[in-house]
Amino acid sequence: WRVTMQVSSIPGTPEISGNAGVAGAILSYSDGGQAKTAIADSTGAYKFTVSANWTGTVTPSQGSYYFTPSFRSYTNVTAHQTGQNYTISIFYDVPSTYWAYNYIERLYAAGITGGCSTSPLLYCPEGTVTRAEMSVFLLRGIHGSAYLPPAVGSSTGFNDVPASHWAAAWIKQFSTEGITGGCGTNLYCPEGKASNAEMAIFLLRSKH
Repeated sequence: WRVTMQVSSIPGTPEISGNAGVAGAILSYSDGGQAKTAIADSTGAYKFTVSANWTGTVTPSQGSYYFTPSFRSYTNVTAHQTGQNYTISIFYDVPSTYWAYNYIERLYAAGITGGCSTSPLLYCPEGTVTRAEMSVFLLRGIHGSAYLPPAVGSSTGFNDVPASHWAAAWIKQFSTEGITGGCGTNLYCPEGKASNAEMAIFLLRSKH
């Protein structure tokens, strides 16, 4: 008797690859009941193999970065999955798709802003800016992120900005450098919202 056996082709091991958006990003997933990780290289590129017909989720993480998308899910993977890219952001409420993303990220990188909240780190991009906050932003922009204004002393020169105000030294220096003359006689209106017109003057005086 002749016995004929039909051997099925052994499926390959599909690859999941792309760019995580930041070097050293850790991509966590589970395969065969075991928790596994892959680490992005110095350019953010990553690649790892999974079992044939793999179903699972890949979740990227790295320090305080937020990833878009926050995870990717796969079902019955049989072929290589390329171009599985992620983008990163510093602020939870400023994804990489936000129109001012690049500007906000640069402000943070330059140390001009630390956001409006921590845990998670928020920027509040649609929030308004007070005149007190403007003094800090622009003086840091002029002098650098490590700049601290001189001690305020006994008076800021503004009746509505006591020496105990959180931005007293900043506001006094803002005036000393000739960027602001206040909002009225001996007044600065620190909690007032900076209008577009005021912003134009502040920015141009800060630069020139």
